[in-house]
Amino acid sequence: MTTRIATPVRNVVPPVTRRRAVAPAATAQVSVWRLFSIGGLLGLWLLIVVGRLVQLQVYQADALREKAEQQQQKTFQTPPCRGKILDRQGRELATSLKAASVYVAPKNLTGEDLQKADQLAAILGLDRETVWRKLRSSSAFVALKRKVSPEEEKAVQQLEMRGVELVTEMQRHYPQGLVGASVVGFVGLSEDDTEERGKAGVERAFEKHLIGKPGRVIVEQDARRKVFNVLEESPEVGQSLVLTLDIQIQLQVERILSEAIREQGCKGGAIAVLEPSTGDVLALASSFGEPIHDPPKDAESLLRRYRNRAVMDHYEPGSVFKIITYAGAFEEKLLTRQQRIDCQGGSIQMNGHTILDGGRYGALTAEEAFAKSSNVAAIKTGIRLGRDRLLRYVERFGFGQLTEVGLAGETAGGVGHLSDALLGAVPMGYSVNVTPLQLCAAAATIANGGVWVQPHAARRIVSTTGDTLLDIKPKTRRVVSQETARDLTELMRAVVEKGTGKRASVRGYSTAGKTGTAKKVERGRYSETRYVASFVGFAPATRPALAIAVMLDEPPYGRHHGGDAAAPVFARVVETLLPLLQIPPDISPDIDPAWATGTPIPREATPDGGDAGGAFRPAASRTADIVLAQPRSSEPTTVVTINNSLRMPDLRGLGVRSALMACAKVGIRLDASGFGTVRTQSIPPGTPVTEGMTCKATLN
Repeated sequence: MTTRIATPVRNVVPPVTRRRAVAPAATAQVSVWRLFSIGGLLGLWLLIVVGRLVQLQVYQADALREKAEQQQQKTFQTPPCRGKILDRQGRELATSLKAASVYVAPKNLTGEDLQKADQLAAILGLDRETVWRKLRSSSAFVALKRKVSPEEEKAVQQLEMRGVELVTEMQRHYPQGLVGASVVGFVGLSEDDTEERGKAGVERAFEKHLIGKPGRVIVEQDARRKVFNVLEESPEVGQSLVLTLDIQIQLQVERILSEAIREQGCKGGAIAVLEPSTGDVLALASSFGEPIHDPPKDAESLLRRYRNRAVMDHYEPGSVFKIITYAGAFEEKLLTRQQRIDCQGGSIQMNGHTILDGGRYGALTAEEAFAKSSNVAAIKTGIRLGRDRLLRYVERFGFGQLTEVGLAGETAGGVGHLSDALLGAVPMGYSVNVTPLQLCAAAATIANGGVWVQPHAARRIVSTTGDTLLDIKPKTRRVVSQETARDLTELMRAVVEKGTGKRASVRGYSTAGKTGTAKKVERGRYSETRYVASFVGFAPATRPALAIAVMLDEPPYGRHHGGDAAAPVFARVVETLLPLLQIPPDISPDIDPAWATGTPIPREATPDGGDAGGAFRPAASRTADIVLAQPRSSEPTTVVTINNSLRMPDLRGLGVRSALMACAKVGIRLDASGFGTVRTQSIPPGTPVTEGMTCKATLN
């Protein structure tokens, strides 16, 4: 057996770890290092924060501000305040007025408000479903109806819907209604539905001057997209435009055109009136046969109503274009007024076609041939002038190029390639396209001594402070000599006195002009029943104050000649406008009792070239104490004098032409409004007349 011997247990003492003693300087160094480390980290953090703040507050400020505004604000543009359009007398033709638009903030609507939705739809005349859809929109601010009537605005206010806002916008207003509408034009909203833009007439042509700057509506909303504030910034007013148009003259010309179309049964027509010496457009009237002053009933009639046929429609003019042919021949010394032209019995062969005159004429003087509107004489004169020279005078008179009258949509018309085959057509007004305004400018050139003055509808641009920013000066150029212009004037006077334009004569005033009758193209051929009748001329012939072009589209066949259809309209314009402008008569008036009573006295008809003047004219007689009567008035108007002092005549019951001439006789300007006969006058009958007086008359 093994015996184990126990080993004694000893106390084990763990070794003592000895540490090196640290000096006080070393301890301080460690603390400083720690402080610098912490400070550096804090500084770096602060630098990062400051840098980020600089980045946000300086470099990204605009972008962040815009983003914040997008979240908190919604901005809507409101139409700019367009400048005014005024006539030559300073009368407003177009202006901008304040109008309320109805907007809604859907998030602001309560249940009580939504209960009034059907009432709101009824007030605004909107479809119920449309209104409900907008009231439930997710957008912050929605337009319900823009530019409401004052009655609608008041009704919406009385409805007291907290989510509905009335915002002030600008709306175009035309104080003269539809008078001059084809010249002034109209405005419509732009594609983005924020601005009014000119769509026709001078509204479009002078858009950059009239437009102004749009306003703003700022809608502020909270985080829940509830609107808590609406701010409005007013738009800036555009520049004003002063036209050469005279609204009183425009009114009378539109009325005369409307009456002529209605009386004759024409398809439509146009009249242009210019001041020859200045080129000022005094009136441009156009019609498609609808009543001129009736509001358009649909989109098609709206476009027709604002289509200015005097500058936008071109047509073959017929014999009125012979003015250009004879002017070129006189200017080139190829023809004189008394030089004879063989009219070959009224027939000529050109390129396999037989062209006829209205009579079997033999040898006629140039003046006689022009007065009788001989086609044969015109063709032979054109051939003698030659293709190049004829084309040069066509261009000199402004045909085939824009007049730049200042109206949107003007067409140039023109002559195609003037081949030898067409040399027989152009001298008598075929194979050439013109506008009534171009023809009027050509007549004004003759009236102005051979100088063409650019027709223009605008006179000046005016700032909001009344300062003239742009004074529009027309272009001018000499087309023919004064001698040629005098010869053409005598030829045009002969047309009225003894030729195809006898119905263009006006008692008390000398007139000069030319008739035209042109076939219309139908299915590629010239129609035998559809015509355009024209007359272009000026008055008084001795000192021209007006140049006038009349175009009637498709007058009834049988009364379709320029001398029958258009010449009387020219006369009506002259006898109305010259007294209105206070232009004194330049010849002694003819007296004829039958003329005053409207009984026609037959005269010999003068058939020729499609421009027959088979009309009625009273026999000529003269007297010193002529009564101011009108051929279509029921009573003459006498001029009253007491102690050699002129007195205001009684205009009541008179037509506008009688009233105009009565006022002109005593030196008073008449400002007439309405249609029919005079009902009231601002100056009582018998009142002593003083210089510069204007009488306002109301017609019904």
